[in-house]
Amino acid sequence: MSSSFTVITGNEDPKKTESALDWKVLAQLSGTLVVLMGWRNMPSIVETLVANGKSPRTPAALIMWGTEPWQIAVTGPLSNIVDLAYEKGISSPVIAVIGDVAGLRETLRWFDNRPLFGKRALVTRTRAQAGKLSQRLEALGAIAVEAPTIEIQPLDDYTELDSAVTRLTDYDWILFSSGNAVEAVFDRIDALNLDSRAFAGTQIACIGPDTSSILQRHGIIPDLIPDTAVAESLINALTSLDMAGKNILIPKPDIGRDTLPTGLRAAGATITEVVSYRTVMPKSSKALVMDAISEGIDIAVFTSSSTVENLAKLLNDDLACLENAKIACIGPITAATAGELGLSVDIVATEHTIDGLVTAMEEHFVGGGDTG
Repeated sequence: MSSSFTVITGNEDPKKTESALDWKVLAQLSGTLVVLMGWRNMPSIVETLVANGKSPRTPAALIMWGTEPWQIAVTGPLSNIVDLAYEKGISSPVIAVIGDVAGLRETLRWFDNRPLFGKRALVTRTRAQAGKLSQRLEALGAIAVEAPTIEIQPLDDYTELDSAVTRLTDYDWILFSSGNAVEAVFDRIDALNLDSRAFAGTQIACIGPDTSSILQRHGIIPDLIPDTAVAESLINALTSLDMAGKNILIPKPDIGRDTLPTGLRAAGATITEVVSYRTVMPKSSKALVMDAISEGIDIAVFTSSSTVENLAKLLNDDLACLENAKIACIGPITAATAGELGLSVDIVATEHTIDGLVTAMEEHFVGGGDTG
């Protein structure tokens, strides 16, 4: 390791009659030499350093777009570092690092060998919810491109939802199949000047850990969470407790599967479904999606069937632009929807949560699943 470093410009004013840099002194330095903005002059910089006594075998590195997800770096001996950079397609902006420390790149390397480094990931989740997913992807080196294909909107009329919220204790169970349903119900609890006591004596089930986390932020610990975050698992968990004659409330979106109420009715339960929020396509979606695709997509990430269906609508059901992208889905239901629309799904989360989805993508690329 070097105990000192020197930083110089590699792009002096061409009008100067002579350099302000003492290249003989610079060539004799034992520490690390860092050259900024020097790509255009790099051949002459290397030649001058060697001519003034710097060993041509000195380790060197050239880094283009350093610290960015599209960073490219090359290392090698000083004498042919420029040729190696040409071969790798390097051009401005470039930083040069010259000295023994450059030879430690493979030992110290961490930034550009992350599993998703440089991959453009299309995030189709709602803008309000995309942040966590984008942050997790970027931590793994990806370029998260947010182009929401769905948006959660409030209802035009709260009469039915408010009626249910003011009678929560009339139900044996309340089932939350998404965090959006939780937020919608608690928005009305607040609007009606109620609090969590409105759930007194009522048991609560939710579809998975992400929904459970949102419930717990509101001070409610669910009584039941199935092993896997799909409606079928929730049905199995509930019917194992005997649902015959039970009065169950299901706050739901305006669109979605009817698997949960159908399965519980078959088990003898009395089901009340109440729409608690609307799922719509954002007005800005078309432009965002087209811009994202025009720049290339390596991974398309889907967190619900609606995100896939709306993307297909935006593209007039022509999903050929994603044929070279990896398709990642949060669970089997979303994956099935993607398959029905003609997409070949590469990644399906085992744990149907955002964390589980990111883990599945990481494992796919670390495990050599990336053939592109």
